[in-house]
Amino acid sequence: MAGVQVVSDERSRDLHLKSFQLLSCVAPLIWMKLLTVFDGLKVIGVLQVVVFRMLRESVIFFILLAVMSVGFAQSMFALDAADGEATEGGVVVNGLLQALLGAPDFDSPRERFGYPFGLIIYYAWNLLTTVILLNVLIALFGSAYDDISSNATDEFLAAFAYKTISLIRSPDTWVYIPPFNLIEIIFVAPFEFFVPPAAYDKMNRVVMSVVFCIPLAALALFESQMNVKANTRLKQYFEGGPQEDEDDESVQDPECDDDDEGDICREKFKDLVKVFPK
Repeated sequence: MAGVQVVSDERSRDLHLKSFQLLSCVAPLIWMKLLTVFDGLKVIGVLQVVVFRMLRESVIFFILLAVMSVGFAQSMFALDAADGEATEGGVVVNGLLQALLGAPDFDSPRERFGYPFGLIIYYAWNLLTTVILLNVLIALFGSAYDDISSNATDEFLAAFAYKTISLIRSPDTWVYIPPFNLIEIIFVAPFEFFVPPAAYDKMNRVVMSVVFCIPLAALALFESQMNVKANTRLKQYFEGGPQEDEDDESVQDPECDDDDEGDICREKFKDLVKVFPK
């Protein structure tokens, strides 16, 4: 939007390039969002629970890492500015991050940060991060995975129930499903502040009736006519009379024509219930 308003062609071209680069970085987030489509499957749901538990358990690691990184960065900045010629701060930060990710550059501390002190500080940073802190992080990840894998079914059901409850507890009385929420924001929501509540409710009913009329009619047509397999049991219920009651004694203890081969169990249902665990 800023690039459209800028008069200078060069500046506008630069802003358009930055916007394209920013949108290019969004692609991984969009593809990761597809995991929520399959979170109803136990494998994907357990995987998400494991990842969230790992991130929660690794909070202590990131706290220690933040404290240590501030101290080492300050030391490197001071060693860099000791001779009166300070380099860019990005060089120090980039060097510390490369060491943390397993690709340290030992030439820069030797040349820029006052040999041998800069090299000693850099060695200590590598020792603390790659040898100690990363192993602590691996141990935390392993313990989190063991806790989830040993109780995977219960963890998955608890996470699924939490998502379900969080979705059905809508903060708004009138819920417009995206992308119809744009209609609410533009044409309906501005009237909430000065229209009486009864009139505002009536307005929402009218708008939602118009907006959702076609989608709901299509769903009703599909469920009643096209999706025959899913409605076979419902149609049989209405066509064949009422279903058998589970509390009926004839259902609990059915009579068999063949006394020798037709008995499922020779014990009465009431006798079986007596030995059931409470």
